Amino acid sequence: MAAAIPAQMRAQAAVDSLDAASVNEMKANKKPPEIMKLTLDALAIYFNLKLIPINVSYDLEITRGTTINFWKNSFEDSGKFILGPGFDFLKNLKTYDKDSISPETIELLEPLLTTGVEWFNENTTGKVSKAIAAICKWLFAVYEYYEKSQIVKPKRIKLAQEEANLSIAQ
Repeated sequence: MAAAIPAQMRAQAAVDSLDAASVNEMKANKKPPEIMKLTLDALAIYFNLKLIPINVSYDLEITRGTTINFWKNSFEDSGKFILGPGFDFLKNLKTYDKDSISPETIELLEPLLTTGVEWFNENTTGKVSKAIAAICKWLFAVYEYYEKSQIVKPKRIKLAQEEANLSIAQ
């Protein structure tokens, strides 16, 4: 589990770097750029929120001068919800249960967090806003935490079973 702790600390540091002003600036963006919408899509995946069926969007301009073919965002369904009053943004990020992430969640995130790293990273999202860069950092740190914790997970399950067996035996 020690291998996963640095990622957990980076996720916490990313959330701690967010303040109400930067979150409000992000929420006030009336015409968010695609990279912000994709960042919110990744949050929606982590929080199991509604996404539209995946459709490829061709020539998607994620930042000025960077055009890619990627999925059409779910901003209208989930992004607006995340930015709205019904989603306690900072609290949800701070209390996110990283140990309950499913393999399906990771599978949905992989196109963005593994193959998209050249255009989806803290530097490119930071050009949009400080809050989006912090969220991007959180997304990657939680993803890394999941990957590292999978090494230890079977051992933790086995330990719990052995402790239960010992308790019954006593």
